[in-house]
Amino acid sequence: MMWRALLLLAACGAPKDPDHARRSFDGAAGASDDRSAFAYIDEGDRLVVITAGGTRTVPRPICMARPQQLFVAPGGRAIGAYGAHRQAGDLWGHGGKTVTASCVVDLASGGTVPLPEPKQLVWFDTRLVVVPRDQLPLEGACATATTSTGPLAVCVDGPTLAVRRYRDESFAHDSDALATLAKPLASPRLRIAPDGKHLALWNTTSLVVIELATGAVVMTYADLGKLETVELDPAGGARIMLVGAAYEVGESPDHRIRIVGFDGTLREARSEPGADRTVYWTEPRAYWSTTTSGVDRRTLAP
Repeated sequence: MMWRALLLLAACGAPKDPDHARRSFDGAAGASDDRSAFAYIDEGDRLVVITAGGTRTVPRPICMARPQQLFVAPGGRAIGAYGAHRQAGDLWGHGGKTVTASCVVDLASGGTVPLPEPKQLVWFDTRLVVVPRDQLPLEGACATATTSTGPLAVCVDGPTLAVRRYRDESFAHDSDALATLAKPLASPRLRIAPDGKHLALWNTTSLVVIELATGAVVMTYADLGKLETVELDPAGGARIMLVGAAYEVGESPDHRIRIVGFDGTLREARSEPGADRTVYWTEPRAYWSTTTSGVDRRTLAP
């Protein structure tokens, strides 16, 4: 009966939250690394920031024209935006790209500062800072995040995994935590959990979840399908959301979403229509699903 219910849910798509109607937007969306805040720019040219404490709306800063990415500080205290677009009429891309959005706005003061290069970023209060290459713990594949336990970087180089937790903008840190992976993954992608306690590593064939404090593997999974990205439980639960890349179902491109326990049990399955969709798991029982035209808050099974 459970499998039949899961199949029916997957066929019907994801249930919308009746208390949160679909919202149109014009620009990018994003969630804080600790998943305490979600933000987007709506069609009314307003920056909308949603937290557990409520929704805040402010006029879109001039420096946030045509963003492609939003970077959200924990608690939604500041928002960064970045966008780079081809020039009008440049069909072949020979003219390069023009930066259309590149700033960070402090929502308390309204002040803006330039956004640094949009990669390997962490937040220190309302300041968004690039982690220099020489301040990462290893060469290799790396991810940075500002989790509920603070900013950190995790790098994997072959069988070696290193974790560096930063104390301040000088990148002062304690000794790096090191672990050895029994079965290293080739060309892994990385996702740090919102609470900074777990790391998901995956490639085209395998996924593992590692407890960062001990280096222990708490989950292995191979039934990935066409996996686009993953989201770890924002409340620190022993679950992971697998977001499949768009695939054709009849004539409609869908994303397959599965929530799987660390024990490998399928907890929930559903589909999300739209080839340009991005998912942010922000609450234990809800996530935000976005396309280039709108955002929806989706509810999960109790």
